[in-house]
Amino acid sequence: MAIAAGFALMKPSKFKLKDNKLKIKQIGWRSSSKISLDPELVFDELTKIADKNGGSLFPEAVVAAAKSRRSPLHTVFQWDDDVAANLFRVDQARHLIRSVEVTYVELPEAPVRAFHIQRIEEVDGSERNAYWNTDEILSDPDTRIDLLERAISDLKAVRQRYRVLTELSEVFSEIDKVLLKKDHVNV
Repeated sequence: MAIAAGFALMKPSKFKLKDNKLKIKQIGWRSSSKISLDPELVFDELTKIADKNGGSLFPEAVVAAAKSRRSPLHTVFQWDDDVAANLFRVDQARHLIRSVEVTYVELPEAPVRAFHIQRIEEVDGSERNAYWNTDEILSDPDTRIDLLERAISDLKAVRQRYRVLTELSEVFSEIDKVLLKKDHVNV
């Protein structure tokens, strides 16, 4: 039995595998996706690109394949270099903001993100995302609840993303206990 990151690797006995692969039932978009292309078409294209790279899917290879106007993926990308450059810098700013960590005297065990994303309402009534200092979020009951709800959503996403790993069933069981407790306590 092989060991990976402290876990004994187990054969996923609850899944009936053909040729050691899971069978796809459906292909779709994540609920937060704003992509309007057919997800099956995109999956097929991405699989072709990965196959050309020995099974590895590199973002650079996806961009290279999408450059052709005949590519089904072409419309997903911004090809105006001026606009794309600004979008890239905004993405770099997001990365910069998400990279700052602080260690609190009260929580000396590990650093935490200094800023978290928060949904804010603009003067015109529209909403947008902004980053707030973690101290500010934790000190306000409403924003603290928002952060807690996001954390719970992240836990659900982790459980969903890795549910095929039976080695993590105990971890998922603990997540379920937290979620059940949250459902019985008004956050």
